[in-house]
Amino acid sequence: MLKIRGIVPLVVLALIAGCGWSDAAETIRDLRTLPQDARAYLSPASEAQPAATAEDQERLDARYNEQFLSPWRQTQPRHGVDEVDRSFKRYRKAPGYAENGRPHTPEWIDELRTLARFETYPNAGYPGMTIRPADVRVLPTKRPRFGGLNGYPFDLFQQTALPVNTPVYVVHATRDKDWLLVETAWVVGWIPAEDVARMSEAGIRAWERGPYVTILRDAVPVYGAADGMFLFHAPLGAMFPLAKARDDGWEVLVTVANEKREAVTRLAFVASGPVARKPLPLTPRNIAGQINELIREPYGWGGLNGSRDCSATLRDLFAPFGIWLPRNSSEQARQGGGVINLKRLRPEVRKEQILSRGIPFLTLLWEPGHIMLYVGSVQDEILVFHNFWSVKARDRKGRVQQKVIVGQAAITTLHPGEELEGETVRTSNRLHALWAMTMMVPPAP
Repeated sequence: MLKIRGIVPLVVLALIAGCGWSDAAETIRDLRTLPQDARAYLSPASEAQPAATAEDQERLDARYNEQFLSPWRQTQPRHGVDEVDRSFKRYRKAPGYAENGRPHTPEWIDELRTLARFETYPNAGYPGMTIRPADVRVLPTKRPRFGGLNGYPFDLFQQTALPVNTPVYVVHATRDKDWLLVETAWVVGWIPAEDVARMSEAGIRAWERGPYVTILRDAVPVYGAADGMFLFHAPLGAMFPLAKARDDGWEVLVTVANEKREAVTRLAFVASGPVARKPLPLTPRNIAGQINELIREPYGWGGLNGSRDCSATLRDLFAPFGIWLPRNSSEQARQGGGVINLKRLRPEVRKEQILSRGIPFLTLLWEPGHIMLYVGSVQDEILVFHNFWSVKARDRKGRVQQKVIVGQAAITTLHPGEELEGETVRTSNRLHALWAMTMMVPPAP
């Protein structure tokens, strides 16, 4: 059992009172009583011990870099036109609601499909680079698609968000050339054409050479090395080719666009502190440090508003360590050094398996639609780090009687909001929903 060093209070979170009861606690008990400092759950005996040999981590990092840069070496799309068109057909049958609460129409979806001009697919086929943060959309539109009148923040047209300087393969352009269909190593979707610059072979080679630095904090400013002009903010998990280490920081290569929207490689500067050579050594202490950079960060479905959902949080958390995770939670659960099937086990057996076989800070816990990182246990209670939206208390007919918005990354038990239960209402116990436990690295022999 791990020793808790103290209690760290959180800022009071918002409560949605329109779902029934209005006398609920202002936030869930886990966030009031569990330290929201990942270092509190470290074992002094193992916190500095590497979870992989230097050679193994270098191998994992090389795979990460290869995956990340792979769109530039594509010569054709990985996704056929029928696969891309499927989303238009799907949402024509269920257009959903717009941001003003009014329903979309099938005719509007038809207009978007006409704009996509699939009769010319694929009409592009070249390497590109995002030159600003870009939302990847299911359809070529910035308008949201909510499932109901109270659907925020779940805009189902939002696929994910791409950080600045993400390699893409440009597959196709809409009729007005305003939207581009792009593929990355982990997603396919539509982004505004203004967010992408066309890469040259020289620029690709400059990026492929390495070595790299990785960003360890969100919103790190990047400046021109020669003029000191601000270029952009780099998020946690981003990587850039290293040009030169300086006493006050790092000179790196970045990509910007010229007036023709062609990619231009230039020398940039990031200050010392939230930057390190990639990969960062894979120790529990370093993982805890990255968790603390992400904890309390707002929830953002599919990267909405520049925030993260559950899978994006874990993907970015492990990026500095050179560990590649796909974007989707179910795919993440199949990665790593071994998967243990929990689906058919009784809840008490699942708990025993996690406590006896799970490695704190290096084990993913997955239920359909959600993924978490196991950080340890306190008084035989499993604790996880995850980013999630809300806790709901339902009556026996499944109707929501109370909804507390968490809306951030946090450390909780597997039964957050348990204190909201009463004689006639229950909250979800994630232990009962778990299907798999994934080891991020192979267990030691």
